[in-house]
Amino acid sequence: EVMLISVAILIILFSIQRFGTSKVGLALGPALFIWFLSLAAIGIYNIVKHDKSVLRAFNPAHIYYFFKRNSGKAWMSLGGCFLCATGEYVYDSIGH
Repeated sequence: EVMLISVAILIILFSIQRFGTSKVGLALGPALFIWFLSLAAIGIYNIVKHDKSVLRAFNPAHIYYFFKRNSGKAWMSLGGCFLCATGEYVYDSIGH
């Protein structure tokens, strides 16, 4: 069932692609907004219900201590995070 639904969605997306990316974005925008809103709500609910101490990860001192303990590997990790964040933009702009 998942495969059939996925194929159907792809066929629909490719068939409306000729109308332009603005029309596709206009059609999919509200669904993506609801999706991201539900992800945020589930995340907030789980933080409140289970463990609020996870919010301590936003403390910038942790990255300082991480770099102090693992100087070489820390830079490799930061480079990997950078590539993950920017690689999608590069890939997207090539396709667009």
